[in-house]
Amino acid sequence: MKVEIGTVIRGTLRTEDLIPAFATLLGQLDVNDEHVGLLNDCNHWTSEDDPEDLITDLIEALTEFAPPYTYFGAHMGDGSDFGFWVDIDRVKEAIRDGELDCYADLSEVEPSSTEFVIINDHGNCTYYTRTAIEERWSVV
Repeated sequence: MKVEIGTVIRGTLRTEDLIPAFATLLGQLDVNDEHVGLLNDCNHWTSEDDPEDLITDLIEALTEFAPPYTYFGAHMGDGSDFGFWVDIDRVKEAIRDGELDCYADLSEVEPSSTEFVIINDHGNCTYYTRTAIEERWSVV
């Protein structure tokens, strides 16, 4: 399953909503069952248990599946909108540090660029890797 940038669950901070949503997504992404123990904890979770550690563990596990320069967690502008989001500050830092090339369109891409972003005149940003110029994520 390919991770999509955007909302997984929104409009709630209730642990009884977040835990099943996060666990379901982790189960879909974790094809090698690396987090089977955590998923078992989610299946046996009750309202009497302390959910904060479980939610933190789920967020950390889902972050492992985040594409480069993205994270799993709450949206910067809406703390009740959980999903995969671009860390635009990390993108800018990577460009500034020379680890990520930046172009205005694909026609400008240098053959030596292995990872790069296209940021057009509207501010839309798309991340690519050189492996056959594969788009990894895009945000408007």
